[in-house]
Amino acid sequence: MLNEQLKESTQPSHQALEKKMTSVINKIRTRQDYVNFLKVMYGYYSALEKRVQDYVSEREIGKRRKAERLLDDINYFESTATPETLCNELPPISSHAEALGAMYVMEGSMIDGKIIARMIEGQAGINGPAGFSFFNGYGEETGRMWEEFKVFLNRPFDEMEKLNLILAANRTFNTFYKWIDKHAAI
Repeated sequence: MLNEQLKESTQPSHQALEKKMTSVINKIRTRQDYVNFLKVMYGYYSALEKRVQDYVSEREIGKRRKAERLLDDINYFESTATPETLCNELPPISSHAEALGAMYVMEGSMIDGKIIARMIEGQAGINGPAGFSFFNGYGEETGRMWEEFKVFLNRPFDEMEKLNLILAANRTFNTFYKWIDKHAAI
C-alpha cells in the first residue's frame, strides 16, 4: 500500500523534523513561548494549505484545514494578533499527487497532538483545552480521520504520481524543518 511505502520513504526526513519539533516544544515554558510557537506553525501551515487547496477536492481538505485552528488558538491568547510572516519556501506543488504528499505531513501531525498539548500545558502552566484546538485536532475522531486520509493515499496512482507524492512529502518535511529551524527561537 502506498501509505506504507510513503512512511518508509520519508522516515529520515520525518525523524529529523520530529527531533527538531521536540527540541522546540521542550523549550516552551510560558504562555508567550507557546503563542510564538503557534505563530511559527501558522506561518507554515497557512501558506502550505493555500498552495495545496488548488489541487485537492473540498472533500479531501475541507475539515482537515489546520491554519484556522492555529489562528483560533493564537487569538484565544492574543485577541488582536494576526501572524504576518508566512513561509515562502514551500515545496513545489503542481499536481494532485504532490498535494496529497504535502497533506500526508500535515495530517500526520495530528496523530500525537494530544500528547504534545499535555506537554505544553504542563511546561507552560496553561489549562486547556481552550487554546489547543490545533494540537487536539480531531479529538476522538483522530484515528478515523487518519484512516480516511489513507484511503485518499491508497487510490490507484501511476508510478510517476507515486514518485511525485513521495517526493512532495519529503520536500514538505524538509521545508517545514527549515522553517522551524529559522523561526522557532524560543
